[in-house]
Amino acid sequence: MKIEYPFEKGGPKRLKIQWKGTFQDITVELDGEQIGTFDNREHFLGGQEFTLTDGSMLSVRLPNSGFSLPVVEKDGQRLSPCGHDPEKILQAVYKFLFMIAAANITIGILTIVNYKAFSDMPSAGWWCLPIGILFGVLGYFVKQRSKTALAIATGFFALNFILTMIFAVDLPKPYYFVMIVLRVGILFVLLMGFGAIKGLRQEAGGGGGRRF
Repeated sequence: MKIEYPFEKGGPKRLKIQWKGTFQDITVELDGEQIGTFDNREHFLGGQEFTLTDGSMLSVRLPNSGFSLPVVEKDGQRLSPCGHDPEKILQAVYKFLFMIAAANITIGILTIVNYKAFSDMPSAGWWCLPIGILFGVLGYFVKQRSKTALAIATGFFALNFILTMIFAVDLPKPYYFVMIVLRVGILFVLLMGFGAIKGLRQEAGGGGGRRF
């Protein structure tokens, strides 16, 4: 797996981090040249700093938390992966949360009125209604740049993902595979939201949204 970072918004993707499995054999490349390696996740957690040719400092590390992406900072400024605008990343995050909310609320209401189309879905039930409301509320606060709300939403989504994988294991394999791929993609977007919120706060000089 790999992830790439530009040094400036809209610029070329100069930095590339690659790894195998659960963060094994990590390599860090700048402009196509390898500048550092990490043997495993434990080594990556310690991080490493590099002095670039222009005198700037580049920091690369893995946060000590689950489902985290590498954190890259240049002279203390956190870089957004893949060159995306942090505002657009945040928009994608809270829109996904609103979509999750709408889907759960719809399924919850329909199962309450005994709509048979959802009777064979292992994750469908009346409980989808409060779950949908929760994601809707969290999406609102994520839109206000709340890292706490994003952390709760990400953790809850990850837990729901794991439980769904367990209880839906008997579903037809193509449907099961597509469901996993979609949820992994959503989880990846949610994780990118943390860097987006930090980047937007830095652009606003520490303000520009809720601090919790």
